[in-house]
Amino acid sequence: SCTACAEKSILYYEEGRCPGNKVYCDPRARPEFCTMEYAPVCAHYEDADTGALLKRSAGSRCSACGDYAVKYYTLGEC
Repeated sequence: SCTACAEKSILYYEEGRCPGNKVYCDPRARPEFCTMEYAPVCAHYEDADTGALLKRSAGSRCSACGDYAVKYYTLGEC
């Protein structure tokens, strides 16, 4: 439930449990391929050069978490 979203020790939970909150990508289970589903999310990632946290829209949660730079996403476009 939404209580899990507030816990910093929780690395991953199922989408839809806490709309609008951060959904962390599971670093142990990054997707290798994604379907052509279009359900946009806002991917938050760390810039490799500056270390700054940036964001960009991704077509789906799968495509967001398939990028190793992405730490988490929020539902909807950025």
